Formats: sequence, C-alpha cells, structure tokens
Amino acid sequence: MTIRHLMTYQPVLETQNLPGTAFNWTNQPKTRMTTFLNYQVGDWGFNVQNQWLSGAKKATGFANQNYTTPRLHSYDVMDVTIDRRFELWGGSSDFYFNVQNIGNTRAPLRGQNASVPGLFYPVIGPYSDMGRYFTIGLKGNF
Repeated sequence: MTIRHLMTYQPVLETQNLPGTAFNWTNQPKTRMTTFLNYQVGDWGFNVQNQWLSGAKKATGFANQNYTTPRLHSYDVMDVTIDRRFELWGGSSDFYFNVQNIGNTRAPLRGQNASVPGLFYPVIGPYSDMGRYFTIGLKGNF
C-alpha cells in the first residue's frame, strides 16, 4: 500500500499585464491538493486519485466587478482504477478499468473578464468539465 499527498499553497496570486502597470490579483484557487492511494494484492491493484482545489473569489481587482455569488466553491474530483497483471505471450501485461470523475463533478462557471462579462466554456484554468467517463484497456510488454 502506498499513499502520496501533494499540496501547494500560493497566498498571493497577482498578475501584471505590462511592465509598469498595476498588479491585479487573479481568481485562481490558492490551495491545491492531490492524494494518491495505491493498494496492491498479488496481481490485483486498486488505485484512487483525488484532486481538491480551494474556493476562489470571482472578482479580479477591476473596478465595478460585482457578482451575486462572489466566490467559486471548492472543487473535488476522484478517479478510481482497478487493474490485473498477468503473463501474455512471454511478457507482462496489465488489464485495467478506470472511472474518471466518479462523482460527475461539474466545473464552476465564471466570468471572462471585466470588459467581456461572458463565461469561459467549457472552463478555464485548472478545472475540467469532462464529467464521468470510463476507460478499459490492455497494456503489455512483449
């Protein structure tokens, strides 16, 4: 069994469009965490990956940016894989079944910028709006 946890925290997220202009803070999550859990029993493996992004403010520092809901909620996505290793034609092979975004979590929608208040679609930044999907595969070394 192995567990791995990665975490980043960026307390100040500022951008500067041109040298000498004012800094604006960005509406990206300040905290990101990814956890990997792998469990192996004989030829069978069970793997879980969880990605969590903290909530963020929607406004980016431009004047007159007002939102009914001023914050993006946190975002959490989990992926699960089950695999089986075996011998095939003298080499090692791996048959796997994977479910990405097992909770079918939707990415948050947010405004594009102050001059074009549309929405980024599908999404921008670290988010993915792919939804739940399944993969079945066979890997082999021959």
